[in-house]
Amino acid sequence: MYKNAKEVDLFLHFRNNESYYYLQESLDELDKYNTTVGAVSAIPYYRNSANNSTYEISTYVGIVKRTPLDWKITNKTKKIGKYICNQALATETLFSRQGHYYTEKVEAWFTTEIPVSFGPKLYTGLPGLVLEINKNKISITATEINLNPKKGLNITVPNLNKIITQEQANKKWEELAEASKQRRKK
Repeated sequence: MYKNAKEVDLFLHFRNNESYYYLQESLDELDKYNTTVGAVSAIPYYRNSANNSTYEISTYVGIVKRTPLDWKITNKTKKIGKYICNQALATETLFSRQGHYYTEKVEAWFTTEIPVSFGPKLYTGLPGLVLEINKNKISITATEINLNPKKGLNITVPNLNKIITQEQANKKWEELAEASKQRRKK
């Protein structure tokens, strides 16, 4: 699956204390995404840095408040585009749709030259914009940065009155996996 995966374009919009990370839903991108389902997640994420909260917006289980990662900043640096970036490492605990927990190492490269605590998906909370994420066989890399957009940015704020915990989301994933297993048996 990873060998046949195609690149997809995802977007991170940020303004003031908010960010929104999402897949641009065009027919071309959806076709690419269909061949990349296991390699990249098109689930949108909303972040409010004022209260250090990140929310995963899943159509399957609901709006999930995610626990921030515990980043360890290293001494390593590298240049991405025109920005000097610092390395940060974390271990992410994930819940499989088969009903068990597992961990993955995450490497982030962030630049303090853009002093916002945003990044793709859950990879936020560092003292600069995250420009690259590496984990397992997946890489997310910023390919274009526009700090002065001519058009207004779309920051989609989810209905925060309907938030569920990560544990509640895991339970819903378990139920969905079990229902899927039962359908396959029939």
